[in-house]
Amino acid sequence: MSTMSKSNVSLHRPNEADDSVEKVISLSKAHQSLLGQLPFQVFRDAAKMDRLVVATAESAVVGYVLYRTRRRDRSVMLVHLCVADDARGMGVARSLIDELASHHPAASGIGAWCREDYEATSAWPHLGFDRVGTRAGKARSGTVLVHWWRPVSDRSLLICEPDPDGLPVAALDTNVFRDLKEPRLQHVESQALADGWLTDAVEFVLTSQVAAEIDEAATIVQSLRGTADSLRRLSPRPELWEPTKAAIDSQVNDPFVGEHDRRHIAQAAAAGAAFVVTRDDAMLASSEAIEMATGVVVVRPSQLLLRLHAGLEGESYQTAALYDTTWSIGSTADVPTRSELTAFLHPGERLAAFAMRVHSAMAGAGRGARLWTITREGVAIAMAAAMPVGDELTITIFRVSPSVHQRTLARQFLDRLRHHASASGFNRIMVEDTDAPYATRALRDEGFQYAEDQTWWAHCRPGFYGPGDCEPLSGRPVSSLSAAEVFELETQLWPARIVTGSTPTYVVPIRPGWALNLLGASKAAPTLLPRPDSLGAAREHVYYRSAISTLQTPARLLWYVSGKGAHGGFRAVSWLTQAVTSHPRTLYRRFGARGVYGEADVVATAKSNGLASALVFARTEVFERSIPLAEARTFYSPFETNGYLQSTRLVSEHVFDQLCQRGLP
Repeated sequence: MSTMSKSNVSLHRPNEADDSVEKVISLSKAHQSLLGQLPFQVFRDAAKMDRLVVATAESAVVGYVLYRTRRRDRSVMLVHLCVADDARGMGVARSLIDELASHHPAASGIGAWCREDYEATSAWPHLGFDRVGTRAGKARSGTVLVHWWRPVSDRSLLICEPDPDGLPVAALDTNVFRDLKEPRLQHVESQALADGWLTDAVEFVLTSQVAAEIDEAATIVQSLRGTADSLRRLSPRPELWEPTKAAIDSQVNDPFVGEHDRRHIAQAAAAGAAFVVTRDDAMLASSEAIEMATGVVVVRPSQLLLRLHAGLEGESYQTAALYDTTWSIGSTADVPTRSELTAFLHPGERLAAFAMRVHSAMAGAGRGARLWTITREGVAIAMAAAMPVGDELTITIFRVSPSVHQRTLARQFLDRLRHHASASGFNRIMVEDTDAPYATRALRDEGFQYAEDQTWWAHCRPGFYGPGDCEPLSGRPVSSLSAAEVFELETQLWPARIVTGSTPTYVVPIRPGWALNLLGASKAAPTLLPRPDSLGAAREHVYYRSAISTLQTPARLLWYVSGKGAHGGFRAVSWLTQAVTSHPRTLYRRFGARGVYGEADVVATAKSNGLASALVFARTEVFERSIPLAEARTFYSPFETNGYLQSTRLVSEHVFDQLCQRGLP
């Protein structure tokens, strides 16, 4: 067995008659002092239910994982994770856990309970797990069980993804959080983070690493118990933050920036945080290198306060960054000069090498290579080179100038490239040039998937998946998907549509004037007055109305424009991502730049209780033609009721399906 290597290990899911099940039982008996004893029939039943994964090397069973699934929270819970003594160091445990994550992509996460005094306590973090809680064990000696958690789905309840157009996210370090909760009054700058004005300026969160440190500290400092639950948690999947940590390791040479600090920063960066707030001198001294590696700004509490007070909080998506820009498709004659290419260099990149890449890419013009640019006042601020490879459009160069808000431009650029690929008949779009942090963040925001060859790809193939179908990524029945899962899958599979039959769907009536600005002119009757640049450029929008507390999110929105003219009828569909009810001026301060209402209009929407609601919606698709109410009544009889479309209504998802069939190509 000593000659075995990691490359020899293979995984399989046995059926109940497979002889490897008996070998698993023997391996479990050899380790029952740590695992506990299970009836042998449990292993056979697990194999029958496809809940047993076995690792073998040279025909010997070297490990296994036995697990169960919970419908309530879509999680996978480990019952046994076992590796043979002479197979340690071969990556068996990591392979087994990664296989679970791959086999259950829609699971919220993988959980496990393990005694704190076991050796495995030090191994769980290396498998991508975070410590999320403890409870007393059953042993009389007073043992402690630690709850370990590894997120799987990007829409897990444990994950906080900041809204692309919303408040910036600041991840607190352990020392700053404890300053606030114990409290440590000598650190006045940390205490200032509790000031009320920050509610509308920033969202404070914890990473899983910091939450684990607080949980450990709570065993000594009783006042810390349960405090980590007071803030939302950033807990990205390991495959998202581990490459970021590797980038930190390569850029940050200070040994006083410890392993835990690097995990904390990597998790914050991978989940889209704009800031890490700390008093740690080593982290602050390395802030420039950290920002270069991750895009995250490491600041003291006082520095964050100054930035926010100065109005520099728009860290994720700035609509204004797209004003006065034009979209152009260039030819090889439009390749930027060497001096123009200088604006697109990454730190440390040689101009000669980059210029050679650009000209080499354009040498394929005869095979379909093209150059795209986004320009402002005639100056290129973003560029991409693409080459068709079979049914795939490969983006070989993807750059945004640092003279603009890079993440914003990158998101808009990717959206346009994906639309072009779909309209041109490509099934996939692949992006190779993804070294910059702004590029990887934008790719994740736009639904692209990370591949092992360090490229990112996305679907751009039309399709329809109904309740009787299985979705193509994991093979799960469409009818079993939650609204959050449909939202995520449609982001990944655009322009394909997934109709479960039960996804919340609302008809939202909107006046023609507001619709013209928010949705643009009807293609059947274009207007001479374009909608504001800020709205046309935005990736998300906001619509205000009187307070409503019954809306579910995420949900589909069907926009109905009142009136019988060319602009009337059902005009567009969107995804409702957030519904916020508050005082109207508070809503306007937070969302005003993304809506068509002025402050007075928002205030006017409030009823007697003084509250209004902001509907944050994204991924709007305007129909090729408006669907008149008379036509909609032929497939949904409630529309025939007088006054039915005077307020927001929950309707059957069947209406969405029928409208899309008629309004979208």
